[in-house]
Order: sequence, then structure tokens, then C-alpha cells
Amino acid sequence: MKRRQFIKKSSIVTVGACAMPVTSSVNELPTPFRIIHLTDCHVDTKGVAETGLRRALEKINNLDKKPDFILNGGDAIFDAMEATKGDAKAQWSLWHSVLKNNNSLPIHACIGNHDIYGWGSLDNPTKSNIMSGKQWAMDELGMKKRYYSFDHNDWHFVVLDSVQFQDKGYTVELDEEQWEWLEKDLTASKDKFTCILSHVPLLSFCHQLFKIGQDGKLITLPQGILMNSQPLEIKNLIYQHPQVKLCIAGHLHMQEEIEYLNVKYLCNGAVCGNWWKGAFQEFEPAFTIIDLFPDGTSKHEWVTY
Repeated sequence: MKRRQFIKKSSIVTVGACAMPVTSSVNELPTPFRIIHLTDCHVDTKGVAETGLRRALEKINNLDKKPDFILNGGDAIFDAMEATKGDAKAQWSLWHSVLKNNNSLPIHACIGNHDIYGWGSLDNPTKSNIMSGKQWAMDELGMKKRYYSFDHNDWHFVVLDSVQFQDKGYTVELDEEQWEWLEKDLTASKDKFTCILSHVPLLSFCHQLFKIGQDGKLITLPQGILMNSQPLEIKNLIYQHPQVKLCIAGHLHMQEEIEYLNVKYLCNGAVCGNWWKGAFQEFEPAFTIIDLFPDGTSKHEWVTY
């Protein structure tokens, strides 16, 4: 499928009277820097995933305009939540091998639900064994903390841990410790435009259309596992910090753009598409190029490979 045809199929939703105006010409804007959002790679050991991720990384690393870094949006491996320890180790080993041989760009990562080992089989969950599964993912992804922030040029980047343990699975929310940290971090960084990265969308339209299975059954869970379960609280916090201009996520393997109260929310699809079986619903495997400008605006492009 040609890129132009693919982009026409992507969902774009604009909500609210205070939405940011769209700038029609790049020439009217200051010089941006470029980043890549690479999410939901779901690397497994069956061959197709290795080839697909290699091709995506080759295309990223050979772009005419070199990106400054990659934001890894989580779900790097196919699944550790219900895998054996040996299977999880094999998936992580392949992930590192593909990156070592095909990528030269710095990577900043967040944790996806499928990156976390053992949560699907915890009969007697404790704080220790819950966190040990997440710590393994952090070690593999090179993360010193499960949530953190950093600055680059005129922008501040916030990386959230949006996946929390619940009943042999997960729920999507920010825990109290993280919530307090986020409030302080946004207050301290008010002089820089801010981009927030989370694995699961903070706000989403596409989650209402998510379907799985051969019968195309709709999974209608607006709060729980497809979108953050604290949308009003998050909206209110972001509204208090107008330097926040961009929130990006993956998880749904679908693509959408929402502009709400001067903030752009991007759900950027999946490198693996339909878990390495072609397109998921209408969305082909893709990564996202994001250009960030010194005036707080941004441009993005969903790129198939």
C-alpha cells in the first residue's frame, strides 16, 4: 500500500473548541528536531518478527533527516506476562540482537504490559513478586526507573508507567507515588514544552472500536485495559500545565490523532501491525516520525515499511 493511501485511511479526530490550529506550511516554522516513536514491536522467535523489526530499524536509521533518538513505547517482546521464563529470555535475547545489529540511535523506553514477566500466573501476589516481573522488563529495556523525565533541546519528555497489576493481569492507571511525582515534575518543567510518553493512551477514540477474534467482536472497555482509567484527572492536570503539547502512546495497534484543549494526543499504531499477521483492522505495520519545533508545535507521519 502506498504511503499516501495509508495515511488517508488513518483516523483523525479533532475535539473541542480550544483545539490547536493546524499549520499548513513547514516553511513558516522554526527548525525542528526529529524523533521516532517505535511501539508494539512484539518480537518473538518465529522469524517474521525478526525480519520485520530489522526492516523497520533499517528504514529509520537511513532516513534523510537523522532522528535524534527513538522513543520505545513498550510491548517490545511478544509476551512475558504468561510466558515461561525460558520463552521470555529467548524473546529478550532476540530483541537485543536485532537492535545491536540494526540500530545506532539512542533509545528511551517505557514499559508495556507484554514486557512484564509472570503477572498472568501470580496466585499469591505480593509487592515483591509483582515488582520483580516489572523490574526484569526495566533491566532489559535499560530503564533505571519505571517512570522518569529528561530534557532535549527546547522540549521536556515525561515517560510514564501506565500498567499496574490487577487480578492475574493488569489495569491502566498511574499509582499514587507516580501521580505525585508527575505533578511535581510538570510544575518544575513549566519553562519547556512537554511531550508525555505512555504505553497505553491517556485519551483515546479508537479504543471504542477495538476488536479481536475471527468474529470481529468489539471489546468495549473505555476504562480498564485499553485506555487510562483516570481520563478526567489526567485532563485536569494537563490543563493546569499548558506547556504540555503532545501525548503519545501505542497499545491499541491503531492510529489516531486527537487535538483537545491545545494538546495533541497521538495513538501511533504498531510496528507489528496485527501481531505480525498483516494489518490490524485498517492499520498496516508502521512506525512514527515526529518533528518537534521550538515553538511547541509538532508534525508527525505514520510510515509503513
